[in-house]
Amino acid sequence: MSGLESLDSDICAALSHCLKSILLAFASIKIKLCSSSLKNKWLCGCEIKQALFCFPCLIFGGETAWTKIGVTDLQHLNAKIDKHENSFKHIHNATNLNLLGKVDIRQHIDIGYKISIQRHNELVDKNRYVLDKILNCIKCCGKHELPLRGHDEKVSSKNQGIFRGILDLCINLNSSLNDHFEKSTVFKGTSKTIQNDLLDSILSVCRNKIVNEIQQSEFIYIIVDETTDISNIFQLVLILRYEVQGRPVERFWSFANPNGHNAEALSQTIFGLIDPLLEKSPNKLIAQSYDGAAVMSGQKSGVNRVSVLDEVVGVRLPRAVQTRWNFNIRTVNTVFEHREDLIICMDKIIETSLQAKTINQATGIKRLLEDSDFIFWLTIFHKIMPHVDCLYSSVQARKTDPVQVNNAVKSFINEIIKIRDNMSSICSTVFNQSDINYIIHSNKRKTNEDPNTTKRIIALEVCDVLITQAKDRFSFNEHLTTALLFQNEYYPKFNDKFPIDYFQKTINCYPFFTKERLRTELEVIYSRDDFRLLKGIIPTINYIISNNMNDLFKEVLKLLKLLVVIPMTSSEAERGFSTLIRIKTCLRSTMGEERLNALSILSIESEMIAEDIDFNKKVIDNFSSTKNRRMDFIHKITP
Repeated sequence: MSGLESLDSDICAALSHCLKSILLAFASIKIKLCSSSLKNKWLCGCEIKQALFCFPCLIFGGETAWTKIGVTDLQHLNAKIDKHENSFKHIHNATNLNLLGKVDIRQHIDIGYKISIQRHNELVDKNRYVLDKILNCIKCCGKHELPLRGHDEKVSSKNQGIFRGILDLCINLNSSLNDHFEKSTVFKGTSKTIQNDLLDSILSVCRNKIVNEIQQSEFIYIIVDETTDISNIFQLVLILRYEVQGRPVERFWSFANPNGHNAEALSQTIFGLIDPLLEKSPNKLIAQSYDGAAVMSGQKSGVNRVSVLDEVVGVRLPRAVQTRWNFNIRTVNTVFEHREDLIICMDKIIETSLQAKTINQATGIKRLLEDSDFIFWLTIFHKIMPHVDCLYSSVQARKTDPVQVNNAVKSFINEIIKIRDNMSSICSTVFNQSDINYIIHSNKRKTNEDPNTTKRIIALEVCDVLITQAKDRFSFNEHLTTALLFQNEYYPKFNDKFPIDYFQKTINCYPFFTKERLRTELEVIYSRDDFRLLKGIIPTINYIISNNMNDLFKEVLKLLKLLVVIPMTSSEAERGFSTLIRIKTCLRSTMGEERLNALSILSIESEMIAEDIDFNKKVIDNFSSTKNRRMDFIHKITP
């Protein structure tokens, strides 16, 4: 007797024994089948209760009237029988009764078919192993921002590209891979089509993860910015910021190419990107920020004759980088501090160079360094830029909070006011320098005004513009006030006197909070010593979540998550930990390749990918389900 037949006999014996036990149990309580004259064979009766029951439902469970109470209304018996007989539960139970003790047909499956499924799954395991290694090579190239394909990937090529080089190394170190690539004729995974399909699957899996995170978060903030790659192709980039397990995260979503540079074209492009994300929950969008085009390095960003410059000045000028010009502080300071050394450097270049173009350029730079207008504005901005640097550092700090930003803005405005008040003294110092060349510009209209007085007036206007812009760009301050509610050093003070002004501004800014509940929760926090030890918003969130107090402080937790997600200011497109910085770094070494979104997400979101231990499995599943592949990557399940 075979193993399968033996198993069937055991099952039959067990079920038969079970059936006999059930029937004996029913016999002991004097239940007997009704007369055969009744056409409903499932009916049975109880002499004790003097009622009718459904035998299949008694065994497997069903309506209470037919299993526990019993039917005694003989006048409406036929109607009750018809209704019960046509019910889903009765038919299902009757079917189970008829099959009770019989061998399931699925147990009769052909042994050969089982063996074929087993062999298929073993082959799938090998195929998925190979694809997993190919995927790791692609991820390695993307993570380190290396070009995926070479210019010539033919077998005869001496340089087939970095991806092929990494893959060849893996093949040489892995006998299973080596065996596959030597014998396989249908799938090697090195073609451009397969690479593109894998990149599409990677992008799909990453976006699915981001969408799932957004669905679990309460608020979302979008960042939109312009940037360009090294080929100077204009790109619009969308970044999503939200909260995951008490910490803020920024995720790269997509590049886009607007049809134009006007407000309408940009708006249509942005809406096309975010509408699918917020279609089901548009109220999650709590903040947004936009920024203009980045100032790219020009043709003269490189410094010629660096050796001469190093010899004379002893330092190297900071290289122009892809960032906002108003934060190019080091360049201003270096030129101011080494202006005389730079003039000597230009003189040496003029004396030693044999090229007329180089001499002309050096002469022009020397003339500019000695120009009165240039020296005046260089001095003014040398005074201003250190304060810009302090403001920039405060806004860009990784552990900044709205309170620090607000204080930094106030400090910046006060310092600019001091410079403005001291402008007469600064101008006098510059005008009295002996090495200034006062160049007469022929294209300027002749006036009786003193040029020095005009410069001083313009410098005062520059200070006024900086003060006005600082106030305007950081104008949305209600959420900065909200953060004052969570300064732990003031909790004892708030416990004695509740900060009603801060609280009311918060409610005015975010009216969707339950006012009474939020105040009560804040009062509890201010009164407890354990909360007074928590410094910062994120530690407070983690403390509430880790101790399962989400429901107790639900309004406070919602407010804390909101503060984590929203930007510190209205111009926060380039915070220090921002994904935008990583995107621009990536684009500096990335040409306009196909699948740019996928290649960029491999580099920018490499940490998110590394945290997902099943990432490769998800990509392979997506890859195998999108098209009919020539190799099998999907397991079969044995019935």
